[in-house]
Amino acid sequence: MNRNVAFAALLLCLSALDAPAQSLNGLCVYLEYQVIARNFAPRHWYFLADGRYLNDAPMEELSAKGMEPVCAKYPGECGKYAVAGGKLNLTPIKGKPWTADFAPAGGNWKIGGVDCQRITASYPANAKLNGKYTSGQAYGGIASATTFVFSPDGSYTVETVGAVRSGGTGVTSASTTRGAYKVSGNTLELTANGATTRHLIYEIPAGTGTQMVVDGISWKKN
Repeated sequence: MNRNVAFAALLLCLSALDAPAQSLNGLCVYLEYQVIARNFAPRHWYFLADGRYLNDAPMEELSAKGMEPVCAKYPGECGKYAVAGGKLNLTPIKGKPWTADFAPAGGNWKIGGVDCQRITASYPANAKLNGKYTSGQAYGGIASATTFVFSPDGSYTVETVGAVRSGGTGVTSASTTRGAYKVSGNTLELTANGATTRHLIYEIPAGTGTQMVVDGISWKKN
């Protein structure tokens, strides 16, 4: 082999070895079929630039702080990652390391052959929502639907209707809660009956107002 060609090949190999592993940062969502409910539900990957991952969504906010309680509860879904050579190498806190194919996909990510849509948008500080959003599920003779009604004045109502059918009879129940809300970034605060809870929120597609995901549950605008 020509010495110049061999030397160039050697430099190429060394540069490949020295190339830093790719760093990921942010949340992405994909759909997974739920056998019992017989529908598709959103699932998530969340990555931090420091090499940590979560195969779920953080609680309350997109941050390491929001990630920690989920990791504590589900250590098998959380750990360290490295991206190199089209592979996503995952080392969970609990369980065996594993590898998935990885590739950029037009601004999104493809993980294990599944398209994962990146969530890059957030709400401005003290954003106002306006409209009615509903989520429902049904299986095994049990059905329920919950509706959020948000007003621009900062108030909200949540209505839940459930039905249980056994044989030829059915029982229906309903409940209503009213309170106040605040939205900033990717955090939704709900205050009702003297208590405040915080929830992770984002829109898909971003900026359309047609669908939002709260704590991993999809809500469609009526």
